[in-house]
Amino acid sequence: MRNKQTIAICFVIAIICSMAASAEAVEASNDNLQASVESDTLNEHFEKISIDKSDRLNLRSFDSIKKYDFVTVDPIAFQKDANSGEITIEIAGEDFKLELEPAIYINEGDTLAIHNETGLYEIEMPEIYTYNGKVVGYPESKTRFTVSDTGLVGRVEIGDIKYIIERAGYIERDGKKTAVNVVYSNVDISPSGTLPSSDDLVYDSTETSDTFTSGELSTQAIASSMISTQSTKSATTVDLLAIYDGEFRDIFGNYDDCCNEIYDMMETVNEVYSSSDIGVNLDITHVVRDTGLDETNGTALLNEFRDRDDFVKEYYNCDIAFLYTGKEIDDNVIGKAYKYDTTPNKAYALAQMTPGNSTYTADLDDRSMVVAHEIGHVFNAHHEDYNETPIYAKATQWTYLQVWDRYSIMYSQFQGIGYLGGMQFEFSTNTSTGNGDADHDNARSIREVKNIVAAFE
Repeated sequence: MRNKQTIAICFVIAIICSMAASAEAVEASNDNLQASVESDTLNEHFEKISIDKSDRLNLRSFDSIKKYDFVTVDPIAFQKDANSGEITIEIAGEDFKLELEPAIYINEGDTLAIHNETGLYEIEMPEIYTYNGKVVGYPESKTRFTVSDTGLVGRVEIGDIKYIIERAGYIERDGKKTAVNVVYSNVDISPSGTLPSSDDLVYDSTETSDTFTSGELSTQAIASSMISTQSTKSATTVDLLAIYDGEFRDIFGNYDDCCNEIYDMMETVNEVYSSSDIGVNLDITHVVRDTGLDETNGTALLNEFRDRDDFVKEYYNCDIAFLYTGKEIDDNVIGKAYKYDTTPNKAYALAQMTPGNSTYTADLDDRSMVVAHEIGHVFNAHHEDYNETPIYAKATQWTYLQVWDRYSIMYSQFQGIGYLGGMQFEFSTNTSTGNGDADHDNARSIREVKNIVAAFE
């Protein structure tokens, strides 16, 4: 008995030491970030700016972030240095030497179009590249930057600590408009407010001639079943139509910058969907700005989106259509999706890209998380309280270091993304490397229908 008590005491001490180490890391990060605030120039790629009262501002709110810098970005200089395979950047007062893989031209062959009252017409798509890599000296670290000629979004991750650079908006000074980014660390994010509504699933009985016949469905179901019983070695590609509205453009800027934001979010989303227990690659093939979406009620906006852009989805032969809206949706809702079935006209979902009066701050990770959640519904993944079939299509929660509550992507109410707790970029799964069990396995529910969704075009 005495040995068991000794083991228990040692375990508690280990947990306390871990928490103390985390606290020291947080304090160090805060000190470093404060140092960066006092510096006029972050580096040659990111230059800190001060906001004057005389400036005309169109900047997003960052009330949930305790410390941050506004910076201007030189994406062309960044690409020039990054293409060498090594680059040193300064974030939060620290220099990070990065080893980067060759750039990936992620939107090669994709199209950009405008859908307005006169119809649908295509315009020039900017070239967008991603740079993936690691921090020298930190084998478990990772970094990614999504870059066009006019903008840059990125992050550096070392353990639980993450440094993020994202678009903040723009200022107009002396008649000149300047794009502005914000730099911050996740240790300084402190979401507040009420939890958003969990009422994001729309049950819709509308059917179209696109509904699969029983024979077609049987073939798809057999293929899915075969995949679900074995380890997925290659991803099933699902073509995604990305649509954004005028309010999204008001937040993030011109066509190039809007595309940059969308592609970066989807890179994060794909990191989750491409995991070995799911095997899905969400491939943006077309980006469209729709100027005619007016509804602010979540269900009404989802219906309007489908009514207006169904022909666009069909014209471009896409499997899923997703709306990135800059509107603040009514009733504290931050996303909507149709309940999954085998009807292609249910493959529509949307997410709010602006914060509300809730724990949803709409920072880069928040937005990516809600996009992943709503797309999950398209693949028959559900909340923790789901009581329909399949019964295992449920989210889960767990405790990290015996202290912090964590939640999988499909958890019903958005809990915020904290430094050590909150929402996590993972689906519930019945595997030894994940979190979940036989009754909480959204990875399986996605895996079993992915071939059906991939045939929706």
